Amino acid sequence: MRLDYATDSDPQKRLPMKDASNKTIYSQLEIVDEQTGAAGTDIRVGIQSEHTIQIRSRIQGANADAGSYQGSAWLIATFD
Repeated sequence: MRLDYATDSDPQKRLPMKDASNKTIYSQLEIVDEQTGAAGTDIRVGIQSEHTIQIRSRIQGANADAGSYQGSAWLIATFD
């Protein structure tokens, strides 16, 4: 499984999220396999029946205006 999104000039390669006036905040995204503890933007998961995967978003910062920010990311799952 892999999380994919367009990045900008942010050196940490986080998901840029913009508000209506084009101000930007950033979200650090990761996939977490609850059974194994594996985490990151790209993980391998063995699924025999049911399996719980979390997607976490961490937004932290200073000097950002409160508001409604939006960004898009895709969860890509492939079968080997």
